[in-house]
Amino acid sequence: MDPPGIGARNTKECLQLQLRRMNKEGSTEYAIVTDFINELAINDIGKIADALNIKQEEAAKAAGAVKKLNPRPASSILAEKIETVIPDLIAHVKSAKVTIGINHSYLPELTLYNPYKNEADIIKEPEAREFIKNNEQAARHLIDNLKRREDTVCKVASYLLNFQLASLKNKKHDIKSLAINDVAKALGFHPSTISRSLANKYVRIGDEVIALSGLLSGGIAKEGGGIISKTAVKKRLSELIKNERKEQPLNDDEIKEALKKEGVLIKRRTVAKYRTALRILPKHLRKKVRSV
Repeated sequence: MDPPGIGARNTKECLQLQLRRMNKEGSTEYAIVTDFINELAINDIGKIADALNIKQEEAAKAAGAVKKLNPRPASSILAEKIETVIPDLIAHVKSAKVTIGINHSYLPELTLYNPYKNEADIIKEPEAREFIKNNEQAARHLIDNLKRREDTVCKVASYLLNFQLASLKNKKHDIKSLAINDVAKALGFHPSTISRSLANKYVRIGDEVIALSGLLSGGIAKEGGGIISKTAVKKRLSELIKNERKEQPLNDDEIKEALKKEGVLIKRRTVAKYRTALRILPKHLRKKVRSV
């Protein structure tokens, strides 16, 4: 049955079926899947090598081959739905200032159409006249509310983009610390209004489409004064891990100390929280055995 592994009762059997299709039933890879699936999950190459009486380099190579198998073979035959983000707003930068407008190509402007506007005498019945009048008022009320909502979203987006403009220009998106309460205080709105204005809203600035909520970031106090955004801290954490020695990766305490040397004071559990949010594995799962 194709793809190999489909219909298996568990992950172990799924990977075994794929290895059998590759004529590797008696291989080191098959032995790892059969007897050391838990050790493979935590990347305990040393234990696998000792148990199979092979070199760590050989065990690491076989484990790497197993990791290239597909534990969800049906995913290859399912159509992947690609979500297209259409920006609600269009931003233009001129003279170091951002101007915002609604994307009317996606959200057309509403207008009121009344075919009897210039021929009111045609309608004789009082009930019909009252019906048209009431519905026309309701429609105008709806349009006015939508316009006020658009104005609010534009004001919020304009403030965010102008506040973060310097950060956006450097292409690294090291955004400054900014919270919903800060925006609410600056614009004179309730925080819940700011939250609703940001929810699922996207803006196009240049060739890039970004989420308005991504322009907010809580702050962390720096040693000696000043504030650095949580987004910037996460970015720096990611860079530290990207540049670490793969044979001796950094643990959370070492990352905490590295950030401390740069003036960023956070706790080890905060490092772990940010690392998890970035979908970065812990040290023992990132460690790789050097090949000889």
